[in-house]
Amino acid sequence: MATHFLTAFYKKYHHLPDVGTGSGWVYDAVYMLADIYKKQKSTDPKQTIGSLHNVKNWEGVLGTFTADSEGNMVHSVSIGQIEDGKLHLVKKVSG
Repeated sequence: MATHFLTAFYKKYHHLPDVGTGSGWVYDAVYMLADIYKKQKSTDPKQTIGSLHNVKNWEGVLGTFTADSEGNMVHSVSIGQIEDGKLHLVKKVSG
């Protein structure tokens, strides 16, 4: 998913996203909400909160998201480094 995001971002904007601006976080948040709205066929805030609390194994740019018992997103993030135009995994951090 991250490679697809980086490639699509580069094709559209002709540069890689600035990690400091949170491009990946914003992308994941918008697409997760869009998925939830499609599934529940509504943007009702109370229903959306319930749906967010039930997120399980949602694949995003920054990793796989799952809500814990309190509704917090527990996920892993991969840290990569681009060398010679290729992305290399440096470390995977789980929380």
